[in-house]
Amino acid sequence: MKYEVNSKKGILISLENNYLDELEELVNNIGIEVVERAVQIRKKPDPKYYVGKGKIEEILNIIEENEIEFAIFDDEIRTIQRKNIKNKLGITILDRTDVILNIFSKNAQTKEAKLQIELAKLKYKLPEIVGLGKAMSRLGGGIGTRGPGEKEKEYKKRAILDKIKKIEDELKKIQRTRGEQSKNRKRRKAKQVILVGYTNAGKSTLMNNLTGADVTSEDRLFVTLDTKMKKIYALREKNIVLGDTVGFIRKLPHVLVASFKSTLEVVKEADILLKIIDISKEAFEEDIKVIDEVLEEIGDSDIKNIYVFNKVDLYANYENEIKKLEEKYKNVAFISAQNNINIEELLEKLVIELRG
Repeated sequence: MKYEVNSKKGILISLENNYLDELEELVNNIGIEVVERAVQIRKKPDPKYYVGKGKIEEILNIIEENEIEFAIFDDEIRTIQRKNIKNKLGITILDRTDVILNIFSKNAQTKEAKLQIELAKLKYKLPEIVGLGKAMSRLGGGIGTRGPGEKEKEYKKRAILDKIKKIEDELKKIQRTRGEQSKNRKRRKAKQVILVGYTNAGKSTLMNNLTGADVTSEDRLFVTLDTKMKKIYALREKNIVLGDTVGFIRKLPHVLVASFKSTLEVVKEADILLKIIDISKEAFEEDIKVIDEVLEEIGDSDIKNIYVFNKVDLYANYENEIKKLEEKYKNVAFISAQNNINIEELLEKLVIELRG
């Protein structure tokens, strides 16, 4: 289901203060205006309401006073929690994964991206169907029997599993085609450079700058969902190709990492990774941690890389950070992809690394 709305009111609910601005940006991308925030600092979610009983009552009052229609949680909400919260608050309940899946759905253009998102949605929905077992079995039958509710649950579960299998088979065919393309590049001794980074860090802008490609580049989240390979026209050496990838984000849902694994396989074929970081963000080092964690999850953490700190034109103090960042991350570059700052220096460093 898509939650495509028109300036409906929402409240953010989290167990930490640090990343609510990011969650609000995510929520704005599906057309919900955040009018309130509710935070309860705690080590782990309440098993019934995510937040404690007193806090959920407080949130209910805020919702009623402000005519709020959506409650958005900063973590994945379990099936039983979602049911309890819905019964208590009486409005639409979304969690972080719901929001991200809907943004991906809006931006999907190719058949592969659409299949990957559909696969992620089905995998996310499956535990909810399985979790209905006990409740549905009470609709009919006695001890040791299978009532109509239980049979309905099994039917839905089987239908979802069949869809998952069909989509996975289609994605494997696409992956085999990509694998052949990669082998052809290897036979031509082409070097593969792959861009990875946090969403909206400027990967697509750099891709366009270096290759002359017409990759969609906008100031919004998850614009790129497909890997595109293009020659770097700015280099004399014509056997170097550059690829863009889907952006990462904090708490990237595991169902999306799994579903996009075939697309991200191109990272494993890379001769070098350019890790693009938006240095104008206050928490840019947190973004670096997310990039490294996702790469480790997909098994690509040992590939040679350059940390490319982008958007230096938006961070007046970056020159004071250079020495510290060079010492910490070793292989670094400082650029503005949008305004063509230090691009030649980046290319020189890239060629040296590829020859090494």
